[in-house]
Amino acid sequence: MAASLGEEEPGVDATTVSRWERGVRRPRPRYVRLLSRLFELPADQLGLVNRFEPGADPVPGSGRPAPDAPEPEDPTATELEEMERREFIRKLTTAFGTALLPPALDQLGPEPWTALARALKRPPALDRGTLDELESRTIGLHLLEQRIPARQLADGVVRHLHVLTHLLEFTHSPTARSRLAVLAGETAVLAGWLAFDRRDHVRARAYYAVALDAAREAGDEPLAACALGYLSYLTSLEGAAGEAQRLLHEARGRVGATYPATRAWLAGREAEELAIMGDTLASLDVLERAYAEFERARPEEERSWTRFLDRSRFESLAVATYARLGEADAALTAGEEAMAALAGPDFKKRAIVLADVAIAYARRGEAEAACELGGEALAIGLRTESRLGLQRVRELRHRLEPWNGARAVRDLDRQLQAVGTAGS
Repeated sequence: MAASLGEEEPGVDATTVSRWERGVRRPRPRYVRLLSRLFELPADQLGLVNRFEPGADPVPGSGRPAPDAPEPEDPTATELEEMERREFIRKLTTAFGTALLPPALDQLGPEPWTALARALKRPPALDRGTLDELESRTIGLHLLEQRIPARQLADGVVRHLHVLTHLLEFTHSPTARSRLAVLAGETAVLAGWLAFDRRDHVRARAYYAVALDAAREAGDEPLAACALGYLSYLTSLEGAAGEAQRLLHEARGRVGATYPATRAWLAGREAEELAIMGDTLASLDVLERAYAEFERARPEEERSWTRFLDRSRFESLAVATYARLGEADAALTAGEEAMAALAGPDFKKRAIVLADVAIAYARRGEAEAACELGGEALAIGLRTESRLGLQRVRELRHRLEPWNGARAVRDLDRQLQAVGTAGS
């Protein structure tokens, strides 16, 4: 590290490191600076500087041990410092969880100084393996979102975002910074979606805004399009279908031709919003484009956010579009495709698909079939706490108004009332 900065070789050998490990000596300021650059972490988080009470005199002669000078032989003070160090590591692993720590931090474990000699030999920047691990964790969190309620997953997502943010603050390599910015942006859009799922629109908008910032720094237009796509759900639920459609149209223009799964998702969403606005021709035109993109897409291989877009979820976009346009037969045809491709009883998307198909049945006047699917969608939506799924069930109930006296509708009403979602 010293050589890379054009500085003279440091006079550090195994004996010096051993003294640092045992607390006999403290690294001089120059070594603190070099170690901080080496690990791309601040000195206090590496344990290379002591904490002092506010107002303590930092000048020599004040009783503070000088850099690289022997520590005072005070067993009580030494024990206190050791307790503080252990408490810091305990809080670190509690806050982030060892599974969320990148290797550069995780290797410190409960005894950070015992690993210092080995760590000094590591390269001065985040290596590809660490970045790959962070990317795997980001993808894993997106996959978990399909099954785990937002309130259970949110803390883990935020902790992962903290790790990425911290690494960004101390990473200077343009290549590593760009990749970290992408991962942070992908995590931020997920955090925004979880906030949306928990009805916290203020936080959701803040996360989407910072995801756009991350996309701008990384030059990743598909990531920006993803953030706009997520934002469209929030905007639409607030009753601004025109603004949601505008966001989706902008997002489609930013994706590029190399990401067909993202293009298919955004086009399907735009078709939904155009249908809500009553623009039949434009809606069907965009939906046709969505089908064309989906046929050449590989959602499970494209980006972290496209892995939810299997055949069942894509067809549900078509179901919702046709149902809103009053094309009940076309909606049920797409619904058959969606139902045939469904997997996993507790996936959030299952609640959405079932509710969309139920709405199509209601559009065609088949109230009993609509209520049967709606009840199943409600049960899954409650287990997974899927806001979108539950909202679709409430939309279904609105479509069932002409059959209020029917037994199946009354049964569905009792289920809604029992869980307190009838008017929410």
